[in-house]
Amino acid sequence: MLDADHLELQANNQEPLTRPKLKRLIFDYLQQRSRKDLIEEALTEKDEGLESYAND
Repeated sequence: MLDADHLELQANNQEPLTRPKLKRLIFDYLQQRSRKDLIEEALTEKDEGLESYAND
């Protein structure tokens, strides 16, 4: 999570975090991430999965 988002959540800790609000925060976070970052992350996870499978 971005530092700014984390600080915003700390400032609003009196307000309960409801399911719709949590879904909105996650959606906003994913919207901010670039497609390239998501693809790189998916490829990295896939490579790590294959390496651990080969080591078993």
